[in-house]
Amino acid sequence: MRQFTPGEIVRLRSGSPSMTVERIAGRTVDCAWFVDGVLRTGTFDADALMIDEKGSK
Repeated sequence: MRQFTPGEIVRLRSGSPSMTVERIAGRTVDCAWFVDGVLRTGTFDADALMIDEKGSK
């Protein structure tokens, strides 16, 4: 399982917008992102996420 840190930019392995890691609790990662200017949040299993190389630069 990949260890993420708050502030990292990630995305779902299956595809998603770039998301910012907010909190980590065990295997779950809380993320936030914007869609059409609206803040969205979600909780994902760490194995479903990967670092977003485009968003991290």
